[in-house]
Amino acid sequence: LRLQTRMARDAKEVTTFLRDLAARAKPYAQRDLAELKAYAAAELGLAELQPWDVAYASERLRESRYAYSEDEVKQYFTEPRVLAGLFPRLPEKAREIQFGIFPDQDGEGTFSVVIGLDGPDLYVLNRAIEGHRNLFDVVHGETGLTPPVPMFGRDPGFCVQDVIADTAADWIEALWERGGRAVSPLPACIYADEDY
Repeated sequence: LRLQTRMARDAKEVTTFLRDLAARAKPYAQRDLAELKAYAAAELGLAELQPWDVAYASERLRESRYAYSEDEVKQYFTEPRVLAGLFPRLPEKAREIQFGIFPDQDGEGTFSVVIGLDGPDLYVLNRAIEGHRNLFDVVHGETGLTPPVPMFGRDPGFCVQDVIADTAADWIEALWERGGRAVSPLPACIYADEDY
């Protein structure tokens, strides 16, 4: 997963890329929608899933499948403290705030989201925000994963790291819209390992 900005050479390249992306994504989106409609009909009594029901049905399906809800996970986010402490410490030479998503290599479900700065002399820039760099961690604790995020079977049929990277990117984007964009003097970038 790479979210950094890249320039296309011309409009035709952009159109070709978007059409290719749509063609590749459409079967997965159709499968997901079919599963959601079936769940909504069988479990929620919604014979016809309407656009305004999608968020509700999706959250109920997530709770049903993975035994967790977004509200449970939110309590583990440290973003108010991290972002409140980050912005006043931004060095003048910093050019960009980077949110890095680091899934574990084994696909067990643990991961970290770390904030870094881009600009000249990365060591000095990131040293200035030390103590405000860890945004979120999922770790193995005495009672399992903390916070309680979904665990996947031995062979879930997809790359767990991809799911983690995509989900964490969505969380970070929502966080940035809610509390960062309006007050940050710098642009932000979300990235994960290229293979995810």
